[in-house]
Amino acid sequence: MNFSFIDNIESMSKIYSLCSDAEEFVLSRPNISSGQSRKALEYLVKGVYHVKQGYVPRNQDLFSLVTRDEFTEFIGDHGLIDALHFIRKVGNNGVHGNNVTKLQAIKSLEFLHFFVGEILIKLNLIETYPQFDTGLLNKTDKGETVEKDVVFDQSIFDQFKGKITRHTTLT
Repeated sequence: MNFSFIDNIESMSKIYSLCSDAEEFVLSRPNISSGQSRKALEYLVKGVYHVKQGYVPRNQDLFSLVTRDEFTEFIGDHGLIDALHFIRKVGNNGVHGNNVTKLQAIKSLEFLHFFVGEILIKLNLIETYPQFDTGLLNKTDKGETVEKDVVFDQSIFDQFKGKITRHTTLT
């Protein structure tokens, strides 16, 4: 599994659960996979805000959170911002019943893998992570048991507040 590098990080169990669901369904149910990738992205973006700003802006959808100046400046890479928008758009298609191809779901998962890895390095939870490997992807016949909404638990991210400052950039 591509996200096994976070399996044993207790504070990231929610992220791991969302990412592993996204990976598990990527070949058999791309709509579910893309929705889970989007949920993982939203959860981690909110975590970044909580750690970096001390709060998550209220009444902001994922698009707004990803396009705010403080977030784009932190990321510091327009290509990565585009990748996050790809995850968001494909995920929206998946959760709203629009067609998502396997290739779109795989690319979304690959972008998510990179984003998760880079954020966890910034949080000093890992030193490195493996490259995304499509050879690790398998079909599943597991039924849909995923949550509808992202429930953000800020207490998980409280411990990382000193690790990312307002002046830290991702790149």
